[in-house]
Amino acid sequence: MRFEGTDTYVVTEDLQVAVNAAITLERPLLVKGEPGTGKTVLAHEIAAALGAPLIEWHIKSTTKAQHGLYDYDAVARLRSKRDDVRILVAGSGELGHAVEDRAREARVPVYMLGFQNQSEMPAAYAAADVLVLPSTGRETWGLVANEALACGTPVVLSDAVGAAPDLAGDGVAGRVFPVGDIGALAGAIGEIISAPPSASAIKARSQQYSLSACCEGIEEATRRLCC
Repeated sequence: MRFEGTDTYVVTEDLQVAVNAAITLERPLLVKGEPGTGKTVLAHEIAAALGAPLIEWHIKSTTKAQHGLYDYDAVARLRSKRDDVRILVAGSGELGHAVEDRAREARVPVYMLGFQNQSEMPAAYAAADVLVLPSTGRETWGLVANEALACGTPVVLSDAVGAAPDLAGDGVAGRVFPVGDIGALAGAIGEIISAPPSASAIKARSQQYSLSACCEGIEEATRRLCC
C-alpha cells in the first residue's frame, strides 16, 4: 500500500516519502502549515487513494494532537500482547469526539465518564489499575497524580510532569517514561499492571506529599528563616 498521488493531486517526492514512511511504520503523520496550504486536501487525497476512511480531528494545537495520538497508540501497542487493557476517561471537553474516534481507529476500548466533580473522582481513581498522565510539557506538578495515589492507585507519568521525579522517579509507587516515547509508555503501563506496587508502598508515598506534610514543611522552612 503506497501513496503516489491521484489523478487530481500531484505529490512531491519529499511528501511522498514522508507519507509512505508513515504508512509503512503505521505511525501518525503530523503536517504543519498555515491555513489554506492544503493540509486538509492532502488528507482527503491520501484517504481516497488508499480506500481508507478519513477521520477528521479539528484541533488548534499540535501539542494536543501529539498527546492524544501517542496515548492511544501506547495502549494499542500494549493490547497486541494482552487484550485486557482498556482506557477510562474522566472529563469532558472540545476533543471528546476526537478521543472516541481515535480509540475506534486504534481499536482500543474506551469508556467516557464525562465530567466528574470532586466527590465523584475518588471512585474513578479506585476503579483504575493505573493512572496515566502522559503530559507533553505544560504540567507544572500534576495534582491528579497525588489524588490517584491517595486513592491507592499507582501512576505512570511522563518526565514532563513536574511531580514525576518525586512521586514515581524511584519506581516504588509508579513509573516515569520519556515524553513522547510510545514504547516506553506501553512498557511502563504493562509493568504496573503485571506487578502493581503494594498498597502500603502507595500509601507511604502519598503521605510523603500529603497536605499535612506540606504544612509541616512550610512551618519548618519558616522557622529556619526566622532563627
